[in-house]
Amino acid sequence: MNCVKLRVLNRHKERRVRQVEEFSIGGVLKATFQVFGKNLVPFILLGLVIAVPTIFVQGWIARELSPLVASLVSYFVNLLSFTLLQAVFVYGVFHTLRGESTNVQDILVQSVRVFPYAIFASVVAGLAIVAGTLLLIVPGIILSVMLWLAVPAAAIEKKRPRAALERSAELTKGHRWKVFGFLLLYMFLGMVAAFAIFATLGSFDPEAYISQNSFAQPTTWITWIFSAMAAVSAGVAYYDLRFLKEDMDSEAIGEVFD
Repeated sequence: MNCVKLRVLNRHKERRVRQVEEFSIGGVLKATFQVFGKNLVPFILLGLVIAVPTIFVQGWIARELSPLVASLVSYFVNLLSFTLLQAVFVYGVFHTLRGESTNVQDILVQSVRVFPYAIFASVVAGLAIVAGTLLLIVPGIILSVMLWLAVPAAAIEKKRPRAALERSAELTKGHRWKVFGFLLLYMFLGMVAAFAIFATLGSFDPEAYISQNSFAQPTTWITWIFSAMAAVSAGVAYYDLRFLKEDMDSEAIGEVFD
């Protein structure tokens, strides 16, 4: 048994497989940047495939629909696009954390396999969060934290929506304040980046600019950059929490893609 463990450990060291000692915001962020950097070209290309039609649809919604209806429709358009990002990136995230390389074709093929599981879990989670938000906001925040890993759980373990939501709640239990802090950090960084751009533009009229060309709106691309990073982070967090809670190595966690 000791020899077997030693061989597995040596193989992990050779491949630089991610080992996790504790779940932390800093650890997830560091791994997120590392994963994104190693998959920069495929993630950017596939992200643009999702981003361009989404931005086009969002511009049409803002022009053609009433504010209330536009807000509701935009929420689910954003939910769909974010789910696509998570489903597309999760293969690249796991293979990178396992010390393996990826390419655009492999990532695309695998994302098609897991997307049906991801989208249904995402819609159910989104409806639950909307319902919770309507109940004085706080329940919506709590559900956002609890269900943050529903899409990775659905995609990786091929779970039905209810099982994926329960799985997310199980994995985040005991770490929800850290998850909440992580989500707040992303929101804060996004706001700072948007403020910095508008401050740099000075007297620029953002409303007129947005109405003319959504693709040229700086905050549109800031939002997408942070959405892509958040999608990668969700995959990293799912990996870390399974690694810690279930005493599983990356080989066992990633078997779904083999």
